[in-house]
Amino acid sequence: MLKDKIEDFTGSLGYIALGLALGKIGSVFVFSQLFSFLYYHFLVNNYYPECNREMLEKESQELAWQRCLRIYRGTSGTIKGVCFSKDLMYRQGNIETWEGLEKKPDLYDYYYIGKYNPFSVQHYQWLKSLSILPK
Repeated sequence: MLKDKIEDFTGSLGYIALGLALGKIGSVFVFSQLFSFLYYHFLVNNYYPECNREMLEKESQELAWQRCLRIYRGTSGTIKGVCFSKDLMYRQGNIETWEGLEKKPDLYDYYYIGKYNPFSVQHYQWLKSLSILPK
């Protein structure tokens, strides 16, 4: 039903990388370990026989570097388990939102009317009383 409409804008790789940085998926990774993992991930996943190997390596290095900077921003990147976890909160909120829309697909059409929690009864009642949502 909603699966045709839903796109995962955040992607699972960022979530996996954060899980590695926090030690939720095995050992805790520091910056250098996560960088190596991501570099080889991008190298393998972006490879095709006719690709320019030098360009592929440079692009994989840049993508891994950017992801690690995002995960470890505000930290030294050397202390195990310490990272910037805002992306995790956004990812969990994203998952909860799509799961909620699976349960209440009628809210999909009203999801983009503004900043509110579409699953909050109180928010829903306020918006109905203001005639923003149908009664």
